[in-house]
Amino acid sequence: MSNMRLIAWLCFILLAATLKYLSWDFQHFNPGIPNDFAFETAGKDETRAIVETWDTSSWGQHSVTTGVKLFTFIDFAYILAYSYILVTLSYDRMQLERHTFLNNLLRLCFPLAILAGLFDVVENILFLFNMEHYDLAGGYISISPFTYTKWTLIAIVALIWLISKIKSLIIR
Repeated sequence: MSNMRLIAWLCFILLAATLKYLSWDFQHFNPGIPNDFAFETAGKDETRAIVETWDTSSWGQHSVTTGVKLFTFIDFAYILAYSYILVTLSYDRMQLERHTFLNNLLRLCFPLAILAGLFDVVENILFLFNMEHYDLAGGYISISPFTYTKWTLIAIVALIWLISKIKSLIIR
């Protein structure tokens, strides 16, 4: 494993663990509080209610809103790590794949992984925007199309890997 891949994996693991811990910590201090996915898929009225709940709920000495913003900024680094890992895993699988059609699908995973990361960046920017402007008329922009597109792209990449792996187990 190259140094760059090792660093990416270490960053990915560290960032994933940090985000998981923060998520657990929010839930520990405020059981039942809406999480970031609820916010990402919420409509305008739901967004307002979630932010108001976050503003009035505490996370240690801070509001949950402050913690969620921290969570979102950490997520920007996580996006870089997971996008890089998706591309390198696709490349590794591509090196093993001898079937031309599947090899081309694995090549398609590169731009799909990058697009997923870009949709995630836009999602985070809109997430922060909506947290700041939820109470302004016309200040809300729906995040859910970006959220669902990101997860769809990641699922497509995973499905291509799975098909390639199953094919390699069946046909040797």
